[in-house]
Amino acid sequence: MRRYWGFFVISFRQSLANRWSLLGRSIFYVLILFIFSRLWQFIDHKVGIGLSATDLLWYLAMTEWIVLSSPFASGEIQEDVRSGNLAYALSRPMSYFWSKYAALFGANITRMGVLFFVGVGAAWLFGGGWPRDPSSLIWFIPFAVLASAIVLLFNCCIGVCSFWLQDSFPLYLVWQKLLFVLGGMMLPLKIYPEWLQQLASLTPFPIMLYEPAFTILTNDHSALPLVLVKLMIWLVIAGLIGQYLFKRACQSLNINGG
Repeated sequence: MRRYWGFFVISFRQSLANRWSLLGRSIFYVLILFIFSRLWQFIDHKVGIGLSATDLLWYLAMTEWIVLSSPFASGEIQEDVRSGNLAYALSRPMSYFWSKYAALFGANITRMGVLFFVGVGAAWLFGGGWPRDPSSLIWFIPFAVLASAIVLLFNCCIGVCSFWLQDSFPLYLVWQKLLFVLGGMMLPLKIYPEWLQQLASLTPFPIMLYEPAFTILTNDHSALPLVLVKLMIWLVIAGLIGQYLFKRACQSLNINGG
């Protein structure tokens, strides 16, 4: 575990030193919130969906925080496979999959730490105030970290698929769009049609974005333990899927004489 922790710390420090990348993500984050703050004001006044423009902006700020903090893990793993760097990594006395995940999660945490303050400041400025219960931001943080860990794990699983697909980017695009729609990135799932809500509930996508982010829009704290349990369950499931896929990938390499 100390070795994986070392990968995490090194990546964390490198990402923190990459100020231009963090600045670019921060500017993009602020632009998104500014544009959608105007759009949500129009929806609130013209359509009326039971949530105020401030509610919708805070919800979007939290879901975007999770998404924008996540590194492009599948692309990095695919590049290791294509370039042959994977051969050197497999010779190490540790799992390539988990060492890569630890490094990527270090970058993930760095981005989350910076973008959180950017998102909160922009949401407060453009939304005209705090969410319904400002204290909800406190418990949302660990929820968001767990959700981000799940997003990153599934992204790594897609990267492992490049062992067989050669190019996993189309699969990543499909997964990303499903995350945006069934995960409720822009709008809470509660305003979706009933059939689409039921469809989304059969997938892991809502627990990555909608369920953690929606906790800041309600004063009902009774659902918090259930959200935490779901996050832990899906974190374990995603980890098992990643471990299984990587094991099969290594077996395919051995069979082919790699």
